Amino acid sequence: MIQQLVQRIIVATGVTPQAAAERVLGSDPFDLTLHMEEVWAAFSAPPGPGPGRQALMNTGAFTALIPPAGPPAWDHLGYSYVLENTRVVQILRRVVREYRSGEGLGIPSVPSQRWIDATEAVLFQAPNPIAPWLSTSPIRQDPEAVRRNAYWRLLGLDLAFGTDDNRPPAYDKATAANTSFVGMFEELLFEVWQAITNVRNFSGVNASDDDRIYRIAEELRFILNSRRQLQMLAREHADRRRPQGAGHECVGPSAAHRRAGRLARTQQVRGAVLDELGPVDFPPHHRSGPGDGAQPVVGVLPRAAAARCPSGFAEPDRRRKPARHH
Repeated sequence: MIQQLVQRIIVATGVTPQAAAERVLGSDPFDLTLHMEEVWAAFSAPPGPGPGRQALMNTGAFTALIPPAGPPAWDHLGYSYVLENTRVVQILRRVVREYRSGEGLGIPSVPSQRWIDATEAVLFQAPNPIAPWLSTSPIRQDPEAVRRNAYWRLLGLDLAFGTDDNRPPAYDKATAANTSFVGMFEELLFEVWQAITNVRNFSGVNASDDDRIYRIAEELRFILNSRRQLQMLAREHADRRRPQGAGHECVGPSAAHRRAGRLARTQQVRGAVLDELGPVDFPPHHRSGPGDGAQPVVGVLPRAAAARCPSGFAEPDRRRKPARHH
């Protein structure tokens, strides 16, 4: 189907074969999926697509290039057999996996990222062809492994537990990772706490250091953004935040409790929500308690540092301040 689409673009627009191929391989994977639906609908016998499916197909980028109804508009299965014997599918699988799991092949350009999206969605049949949520596919089937890879690359951290049966986790562990994040973040929290405890200290020794806070925040911004060049890891970040946010609302403080100024602990929420689903013999991690209070901090502070939030980390004012008299 892809080769025939390239040929139809050449005939319809008069562009070179390379330009036509670049247009197809750089297309949104959802547009390619809609076009393949249109090609199949033109070949298949009645009943054809329903009105909803037809209306969706009509929004695709290649609607004007639908082949006429009749014989299949794609090559025989023998073509696929000969091509796959070259191991091209395995080679492309490894290329896409390397790009998705680390920076061993470098930072892909925007056109290259389009090609990776289209290849993963069309060639390897990702379940979700919509590019912003294309975070799992047959190349990377385990969502937890995708999350672990993202945590390691961005934060230099592994989860505190292994698999469900307590085996060590197996995932693609990238070479380029922010292994210095924890040390920097701990130092930033220490300096911020020093500043908070000394905010009303006008006479004694003041251990706060605004300049140090700013410099650490700048270092954090650099290492966090170095892993997210050209929106690398942005898709995994956004896609993983949705289910984790839902999980937090299920077992964490509910909106009603927050508005009332009360924190619902795990047992209280379990009585309201989880007991309706039945008991689960799977206790939480023994160190999960301290994480309850850390969630707002690690959710907001690194994001402010990476974005250089004006209200969060401003260049310290080094002008001499007038002395205070008491």
